[in-house]
Amino acid sequence: MKQVLFHPSQSVHTTTAWVVGGLALILTGVFATLGGLVTDGVLDLHFLVLSGLEGEASARWLPNWAQGLSNLAWAFVCLWVAARVIGRPVSASQLLAFQLMARWPMALASAYLALPWVGDRVLALTFEMVNALPAGPDEVMASAQYLLPALELTAWSVPLLACMAWMIWLMFESYRHLTKASLGQAVPSFIVAILIAEILSKLTLW
Repeated sequence: MKQVLFHPSQSVHTTTAWVVGGLALILTGVFATLGGLVTDGVLDLHFLVLSGLEGEASARWLPNWAQGLSNLAWAFVCLWVAARVIGRPVSASQLLAFQLMARWPMALASAYLALPWVGDRVLALTFEMVNALPAGPDEVMASAQYLLPALELTAWSVPLLACMAWMIWLMFESYRHLTKASLGQAVPSFIVAILIAEILSKLTLW
């Protein structure tokens, strides 16, 4: 089980990766729509009302799926190019399949925020923290009365951070395994590729 959860590219068949990843992409779009969320970046998951995007959350089924495909495409392209740059070309179909599967923790994060008692509370606390920011040059820091809400928001955010960390690990694990690169090659090339993919995906919004 540990191999499947943390090293799927070493223990899961490519066909299974396609199926699991495809299902995860579909579910992410569903949960994002139900929860009023948007995955506006390879590594991002935001509330629609805070994203700057327009439109009713309930009508964003297709845009959310299109955004998921865009995020996957940019991650795949950037990592495929990175693999060639370091002299470790990989099978495009395998890389795409396992990058797709690596995004299934995003479905968990979306499902978590789609829970009404979670999403509503996180959103309320977020607005509360925004209002607590210093409003003028004479204010150096937020009032101490916002300490408990800040701690509560942090607590609610722990599962989200865990899901994001898990997804990034799965993306890196499959990239390194498929390229057979050393850590010295894999780590910097992965970081650069994902940062570029993040920027490009932020520019490709649906």
